[in-house]
Amino acid sequence: MDFLARSHPEIINSVSRLLDVSTTYYLRKLLRQHRHHLKSIVASGASIPADDLSDLGAVLTSLYLEPEELMDVVDQLDRLVAAHEAMSAQPAQFQAELVQLEEKIFWFLGYKSYAVGRQGSIMLVESEPVSAKRLSDALTEKGYEVTVARAADQVLKQLRLNVPNIFLMAVKLPDMSGFKLCQQLKAVPEVAQIPVLLLGEVNCIQEKVQAFESGAVDYLSKPIQVEELALRITASRQRQDLQNQLVEQNKALQLEVHECASMKERHRNIFENAVIGMFQSTAAGRYLRVNSALALLYGYKSPQALIKEVSAIDRQIYVEADRRNEFTIYMRHFQTVTAFEAQVRRRDGSVLWVSESVRSVFDESGTFLFYEGSVQDITDRKRMEHLLQTQSRITEILTLTPTVMQASPLILTAVGELLGWHRGELWLLHQSRQVMHEVDRWIAPMSRTPVPTVFPPPLAKDQGFPGLVWSHGEPLWVAHLQQIPQITSDEQIRYRDVQSAVGFPLIAGYQTVGLILFFSRTPDELDENLMGMLTTLSRQFAQFIDRRYIDTALKQSEKRLQAATQELSTTLAELQTLQIEVLKADLDALTVDRDS
Repeated sequence: MDFLARSHPEIINSVSRLLDVSTTYYLRKLLRQHRHHLKSIVASGASIPADDLSDLGAVLTSLYLEPEELMDVVDQLDRLVAAHEAMSAQPAQFQAELVQLEEKIFWFLGYKSYAVGRQGSIMLVESEPVSAKRLSDALTEKGYEVTVARAADQVLKQLRLNVPNIFLMAVKLPDMSGFKLCQQLKAVPEVAQIPVLLLGEVNCIQEKVQAFESGAVDYLSKPIQVEELALRITASRQRQDLQNQLVEQNKALQLEVHECASMKERHRNIFENAVIGMFQSTAAGRYLRVNSALALLYGYKSPQALIKEVSAIDRQIYVEADRRNEFTIYMRHFQTVTAFEAQVRRRDGSVLWVSESVRSVFDESGTFLFYEGSVQDITDRKRMEHLLQTQSRITEILTLTPTVMQASPLILTAVGELLGWHRGELWLLHQSRQVMHEVDRWIAPMSRTPVPTVFPPPLAKDQGFPGLVWSHGEPLWVAHLQQIPQITSDEQIRYRDVQSAVGFPLIAGYQTVGLILFFSRTPDELDENLMGMLTTLSRQFAQFIDRRYIDTALKQSEKRLQAATQELSTTLAELQTLQIEVLKADLDALTVDRDS
């Protein structure tokens, strides 16, 4: 060390400067608390021993002769002390880490710690020096970290630096009684739950009662027996730990109850305010719970009305009861289904397409409780899919079918099924071009309307619904067919079960060549997309009819031309024969004259 001081005096100065007051104070406190559990690992006389009173800068320079190593040790001690001080604020949480840090710190100071029992920290409040030292040493040997305060004011100051696990205080203190100090500590929320053991001068019942009334958990009278004190401290710690556990469990339980209530409220709000239909139902087909969106989707006034009125989902909601049976079988095997599509019937009888995503709910024992799921209206998507399929189907019909009368029933059926209406008619322009006459009709199979065997008389413009569509020259929808002024008496009878109707003029070029009409028993207005698509299809059909008319006219012209050609050939042949006969006669006459 003398050599180091003479050759590198700047090292000694730098160590003293780098080990600042706070680090030095903390290292001395650790040495004082653990001095009974430290064993030197340095040969006797090889270095200055470290204790709570020694010059720690000199101790380090005697242990580490290389300047670089010395400065590295100083840096590591700074970091270890900072980490230990931070973790000491929560000793229960970082108990293992604190032990490891202390082992490293003591190793750098030339010691090895052994049998360190980390029992916790105690703040001993005792004004009598001999008693304070005796109790502090004894409790330190038991594995406690002991901080000594001589008076009540020192307690409040030290609490700013370190909060103990237990207070051990004498009743007689120089600035106030232990009873009063205990009461003050219990009034501070940060330390109110820390157990307080009071050490009295006499063994009397009055002081014991006063101790418990002030908030202490135990009372011992002097002279203090260390073994008894250690047992009392352990018992107080155990009671406090149990109390803390109960407090934490109670907090956790309250938090769990609050979270459960909040979750139920959130679930209820989501369920009731969701924009998609949600439900819970039995496997037998009764609704247990539905939200407002589902009631609105199915056309009921309220969720309660839907639950009350629907007792059999398969018959009252599903259009096809077998589809519900398929759903039930699938759920029985797989417990969940996604995007299950089906047609459902609303309260007013109208039909929707829906997509259901459902799961089976079981209790803790595995017993089935109910189905829970969501319902989305996919009618628009299914209608668009059907629309595109119908458009493709009609295009194929118009491409592959040779005649109008062969194409007509196929087109009426395709469009009628697309609309879901019960009747369709095709009217074509008469050869006179003055009237339209019905040439074909379609009746929905489920409409229970008999198919007429005769067609009605032709109608001119502005006569009946066909004449109204003809004169209008554009697609026309009427909500109440029986109320239009143009309706004829024959139509009133023929359409007595009809409420709404839609008509599309079949226009080729500038000429209306026909009409395609559809009729419904309910006031079903077509949406813009459907009207647009049917208008396009009617134009394609009109062009098809026009082409077939042209083809027919060409074929008829060809036949007439063939007939005229045949007639001309016959006439020419007859003329040729006659000419030959005349020539023969003339030749015969010349021969007779020459002979005579």
